[in-house]
Parts: sequence; C-alpha cells; structure tokens
Amino acid sequence: MKTIKYFQIGVGLLLWLLIVWILPVGYIERLVTFSFFVTVPLFLFVTERRQRENEIQLFHWIILLLLPMALSGSLSFLFPPGVLAGVFSLGWLLVTCLIGLYGFLRLLERGFYLLEEFCIDIGYVYLPLGGFWFAAHRFGIDIGNFGSVLILLTVAHFHFSSLSAPIFTGLSGRMLKKTRIFKMIAVFNMLSPLLIAVGITFSRTFEMVTVLLFVVSLLMYIYYSIYLALKVIKSIYARIFLLISSFTLIVTLGFAAFYGIGRGLGIHTVSISTMVLVHGIGNTFGFVLFGILAWAIIQPKSRATMNRFPHSHMKGAWRIGSDFLERKQWIDSSNDKILGLVDDFSVYRNEVFNPLIIHPNIREFYENTMDYELLALTKWQRGFVLLSHMYKQISKRIEQINLPLNNEFCLHEGRIVPVNSEQDGRQNVRAWMRWDKVSKKIIFVAVYSQHTSENKTYMNIALPLPFGNMTGILRLNHDKDDGLILTSIPHVEQIGDEGIYFFLGNIRIRLPLNESFHIRVNQNKINATHTMWMFGIPFLNIEYKITKNESYKNIECVRNLI
Repeated sequence: MKTIKYFQIGVGLLLWLLIVWILPVGYIERLVTFSFFVTVPLFLFVTERRQRENEIQLFHWIILLLLPMALSGSLSFLFPPGVLAGVFSLGWLLVTCLIGLYGFLRLLERGFYLLEEFCIDIGYVYLPLGGFWFAAHRFGIDIGNFGSVLILLTVAHFHFSSLSAPIFTGLSGRMLKKTRIFKMIAVFNMLSPLLIAVGITFSRTFEMVTVLLFVVSLLMYIYYSIYLALKVIKSIYARIFLLISSFTLIVTLGFAAFYGIGRGLGIHTVSISTMVLVHGIGNTFGFVLFGILAWAIIQPKSRATMNRFPHSHMKGAWRIGSDFLERKQWIDSSNDKILGLVDDFSVYRNEVFNPLIIHPNIREFYENTMDYELLALTKWQRGFVLLSHMYKQISKRIEQINLPLNNEFCLHEGRIVPVNSEQDGRQNVRAWMRWDKVSKKIIFVAVYSQHTSENKTYMNIALPLPFGNMTGILRLNHDKDDGLILTSIPHVEQIGDEGIYFFLGNIRIRLPLNESFHIRVNQNKINATHTMWMFGIPFLNIEYKITKNESYKNIECVRNLI
C-alpha cells in the first residue's frame, strides 16, 4: 500500500512539472495545480491510516480519481475562462466534493469526540469551497466583482491554508495533551479559514480581525510543532522538516498579517504580487509541503479505531410496538429456549474485564432475565422536563423508547424471543420487549447481541426506529467492588467501538448521546442506575430495582422500594 502511495505521488509530481513547463501559466496557477497533484493526495495518505478491510469505500474512489481529475483541472488553463475551460474544471470540482463528503462521513462515523480528529474532518470539509471557486474562475464567473486574481488567490487559500491549518493542528493533537490552550487554538484554526473568506467577501474590518485571530492560532501551532520537533519526535528528518515548516510559516504569517491589516485600514502595505511570491510560494513549499512530509514520517497514531463492527440490519417502521418482530417475520422459531440476554456471561471476558469478579446475582440476571422484574423511577433533569412531554407525544405513537414522564414509577414486564441471526446480521441475537405491567403500554423493543473487536467484547443492542435503528455499543467495566458498569462513553486513552449510533442502511452516524448503567447488589437485591447525556449534558436518570420471583399488584408498592 505504501509503495502505491509513493508511486502515485511521484507520478503526480512528474505530471505537475510537465504541465508547468508546457502551459503558459503564472505563479498562482502553478501553486494551485501543485496542490492538485501533490499536497492534497499527501494529506489524504497521511491522515487515512486505518488499514481495515471495510474502510469507507469512498476513500478508494477518491484515490482512483485524483490523478485524472487533477490533470483535467490543470488542462483547463489551456483555454481562456469560459465554457470549455469550465468543463475541464468540473472533474476537480467533483474530487473536492467527494473529499468533503469523505470528511463529513468520517465525522459522522466518529461523532464530535476527539477534537484533533474533528480538526482533520473540518479541513476536508472546507476543500469543496476551493473546488467551487476554481470552477467559477475557469467558467469566467466574477463572484462579488473580485476579479480573476483575487478569485484564484481564494482558490489557493482553500487548497492550502484552510486545508493545512486544521489538519496540521489535528495531527499535532494526536501527540499532545489536550490543554485548554490547545483546544482554543484548535477551534480558531478550524473556524478562521472560513471567517477570513467571509471577511474578504463582505467586510475588510471583519477580515482584519479574523486574520489576526488566525495568525495568533497559527503562532501557537508553531510553538507546539517546535516543541514536538525538539522534545518528542525521534526522526531527525521529521525534526528538520517540521522546523523548516514552522520557521517558514513565521515569515509568511508576517506578510499575511500586513496584507490583512492593510486591507482593513485601506492601506496597501503588501501588494498581491508580493503575497504570491512570499506568502504563496513560502506556504506551498515551505510550510505545507515540508509540514506534510514531516507528518508523513511521524505518522501519529489516532486514538479513534474507527472500526466497522457488526450491526443489525433491522429497519423500523412508523410504528414499532410489541408485535414488530412478528410483523417483520424475524423471530427464529427453531430456538425457543432463550431465557436471558446472554447465554453465558463469561462471553465478555477479556484482558481488562473478568466476569467472575462480577456479583453472581448480576450474572444470573443476564443469563436468566425472564426470572426478574424491573421496578423503575424515571427522572428527567431540570431543563428537559418540558421536552420530555413533547417527546412523549412522539414515542407513544411510535411505540418505541416510550419513557415515562418525570418522577413516574413503572413496573416492567416483558418477554425475550430469539431473532433470526442471518436476517439481523449479528450472532446469537435475541429481543427483549418490555412494557408497563399496569397500562400494558410498550416501553422498549431492544435486540441484543455482542461482538468482539481488538480483543474486547462489547454488548451490542439495537433498537428499531423509523428508517433505521439506534444501536448502543456498551463497554463492560468493573466498579470498585463486585458491581458492573456498562457504558458508551469513550475511553480516555483509546476509543474503541463504544458509542450510540444510528444506522441508516450501512451509513453509521455517531449520535451526540451517551449512556451508562451502574449495576450493583445490595442485600441480594440488584440496583441499577441508568444515566444518559446529550452533548455531555445529563438529561435522564432511571433508577431500577431488579427483583427475582416477586410480583407487585399495583404501582404503590413500587414507591416503598425506590
């Protein structure tokens, strides 16, 4: 794979040298086409290092299209701005849109976790803007009466600064502690390229302010990159390349600051031609090229595994209900002996989790779930009580995740049925349907399985919803005693598969939700606390009393137990 990458970059470099030798183009055009053939492919190769069998297929299509579409975009300079030149530019516009879509899908898969990876995603999401400006330039469309030169500089801006600043910040973030200062510069480096473009379009004063913010955030990046080069990075070549990149950026930032301040004050302190020679060429070959070569040598490892784990193929309708599996004909009639959510709790054994440490009552509950009743008290957090009433109007019609209102008690009863594993797409699948014993209203239809990834076995729970399913991947942890913690919250050091996702066919979307179950035993009775967060804000808490072989005639009995 590495040989193919190096070969493609080498061919791209040769094609670029041939094109700039043949085509009568200026400095800006040469810089832009250099990004087509060399720097954009390098960014993709450096950041995409998952090497998994079923990685995002879009990435492979992008790699196949890069060289021919870069060639098409470059050949557009053979013709004066107009329809013919514009048609040749559409190939590169397509590639930039695919790269932007790739960054967006990458973000959806992982969610808003890991700021450093979010920076990389944003860099790719910006790139289609460069493709659109490039196509507009070749079609001869004068956006905002900018003129041809300024439009082409905007193309270069989105192919270099707005691509490299967030991605370099993200790559360095893979090696740094996420201090408050780092988080601030990461946010600035993500937002500044877009804000500068807005300022160029609408307000010179706003442009001046955003340029200054961008300069400050890049200076902080320089500090961190020099620190990494001198203190952390071992490769001598990576050190040299990163230092060249950093010190070149110091020089080009000076010109960028003078140019932005001059435009804001109406004083032309730095001409466009000087910007092209110093800022443009310096950034292209000094900052960006040497920087990406340094990171290609370093290859910092991401904390996100981005694995593709087995998921349910189940897709819900507008009504789920307790008869959902019967309507879909997904029940496995050949297996009628399932009593628990898992046949043997020891299936979850791994290097960091020993099921034998867990209290026997908890293991018994998971292996013989039908022998237990659940008494629940639902508490919506302050600020979400009103929303819970609105949500209730939807959930009671869909008949899924139909949670009680604030401070309501509920006695759960239900059944566990086997599910056809071949239809579902996972192994050893069973569904647990729960409803309110008093009102008989459905609460959950949850389809349980488990999967193993990187020597860890996760609980894999799918809840059918309209158009797809919501899947909770829970990591099993020990608490300080013999209790059990099930959580979707990513591990601090190494994120695994844990999370809450929505599957729309094969498209995986990491939702901004998290949940945690803390299960413990007190006087041989099982207590469980279910907590949920949205964007890190707790919004729901459910307290369970799980008792064996007991029956309660009315809901008043529950009040004395919770």
